[in-house]
Amino acid sequence: MSKMVLVTCKDEVVDRDLLELKEHAHTLLGFVLSFCMVHNLPIRFTSIKSDNVTGRVSTSHIESRAFDLSIKNWPSGSAWKLCQEINEKYGYLGAYSNSDGKQRACVLHDVGQGQHLHIQCKRK
Repeated sequence: MSKMVLVTCKDEVVDRDLLELKEHAHTLLGFVLSFCMVHNLPIRFTSIKSDNVTGRVSTSHIESRAFDLSIKNWPSGSAWKLCQEINEKYGYLGAYSNSDGKQRACVLHDVGQGQHLHIQCKRK
C-alpha cells in the first residue's frame, strides 16, 4: 500500500504556477515530492510565483526558479535531511548564495514568517 501525501497551498499561492516553473526547478520539485512521499510528509507550498510578497531579496520566485515549502508538522530533522539529500544530488542545479557564494538547491531558513524550505535553481 502506498503512502498518501497531502499537497496544499497557502491561500494566496496559485497552484497553477507550478506549471510555469523552469525545467531545473521541475527537477527539484520532483525530488521534493518523492522525498515527501517516501517519508510521508505533508507538502504545503507557501510561495511559488504569484503570491506578491514584498521585500524579496531576489527575483527567483518571479522568474519561476523557486518555491517555498512549510515544514510545519514535519518530524524534527526531516527538513535538514531533505536539504542535505537534494543538495548532494542536485546542488549543481542550485543558485549561488549572495551571502557565501556557495551553490545550493535548498536552504532551510526564516525570513520573518517562520522556518521553511526555499528550493531554487540557478539561471540557465
